[in-house]
Amino acid sequence: MAQHIVKCLYCGEHFNIVPEEEGITWFKPRSNRYAHVKCGQEQETKKTQEEKDFDELYQYVKKEQGDNFNFVQFKKITDAWIKDYQYTYSGMLKSLLYFYEVKGNSKAKLREGSIGIIPFCYSQAYNYYYEIYLAAQRAGTGDYKTSSVEIEIDAPVAKVLPPKLFNLDMEDEDEE
Repeated sequence: MAQHIVKCLYCGEHFNIVPEEEGITWFKPRSNRYAHVKCGQEQETKKTQEEKDFDELYQYVKKEQGDNFNFVQFKKITDAWIKDYQYTYSGMLKSLLYFYEVKGNSKAKLREGSIGIIPFCYSQAYNYYYEIYLAAQRAGTGDYKTSSVEIEIDAPVAKVLPPKLFNLDMEDEDEE
């Protein structure tokens, strides 16, 4: 059987990914790189919250934009907003979720490669999620994650009003 020797992205150790019987478990953290599962788990625990938030934002935007995704432009814009407006990666993600998922706006611009709506809806999203947080604190649950409940409402039925009837004989009497 042919061997396919690769280098682990995190520890640098070389290993063969073809035979599964050796007991080496691996995964692809990137499209062209391989890593041990153990190394990947260790790396995941070492990440800061900011790196995790960046990964979440990156994955969401990349999933929505598909082939139109431009990482260089994405990174440049997000870094500029962090520097100029003191935005956070989680705040940018939540503003996109608020604008497209909660408010139900069309994702056409997002799919074309634009995330430029963030500065315009960031404060609204902040207020929305802050109100959810306060409501959860008042309720004492401590859980401020959004959850949606689907409610089915029957279609309204139009009431058919009877036609207005009038007496033709009465009109003739008025004219006399």
